[in-house]
Formats: sequence, C-alpha cells, structure tokens
Amino acid sequence: MNSAWGKHASGRHYDGTGRPVPSYLEEAFCTRAQMEKWCARLGKLRATLAGIQLHQGALWLDVPACQRLLEQVGRLVVDAMPFTKCACSANEMNCEHCKGQRWVTAKRMPGRLGEVVASK
Repeated sequence: MNSAWGKHASGRHYDGTGRPVPSYLEEAFCTRAQMEKWCARLGKLRATLAGIQLHQGALWLDVPACQRLLEQVGRLVVDAMPFTKCACSANEMNCEHCKGQRWVTAKRMPGRLGEVVASK
C-alpha cells in the first residue's frame, strides 16, 4: 500500500479505516489521491519559500504570511478529502453527514467514526 491507507498494490483503494472502498466510491477515492499530491506539492512550496527568504530578491516577500496561507490551503484540502463510506443507507439522500454522496470526510463524521470502525 502507498500509505497507511490509499491504493493497494493490487489496484484496490482502501479508506481511512483500512477497509476496501466499495466500487461505487472508487472515483471519489481516486480524487483523494490527487488531493494528497496537491498537499505534497504545497509542502514542497512551503519549504522552497523558507529557502528563498534568505535571498536579497525576496526582501519584500512576507514569507511567514505566504507559508501560513499555504498551510491553510493544505488544511482545507485535507478536510475535504474522502475518508470512508458513510454509515447511512443507500436510499438516504438527505444524510446530514454525506449529503447523499455515501462517503464522508474525517471532519464531517463526528460521532460516527466508532460506528464505522465497529461495522468493519
């Protein structure tokens, strides 16, 4: 597997709880892989900014402010990433946690993580 969860060498995606992702959620979890790449790029950009602040040409660049903004963007992306299948039924289109998408982010599932892990 690429990380603690993600895409296994077999090509199967796994969610944040370590369970295989149902086929109907594959597309959402492929999107998550892209979002993870964005976060890695943001981290590299923050590191580059740390080095550039030592150069004379960056005298007026507010590097700490830029780094804070990049960190904020990274948090927003992470907070929006698919985490696991929602515990709602397939017919529950007005679910307050997944809004009918049948997957939730780690941030949107307060109180439900125990349910999801217990049903593993």
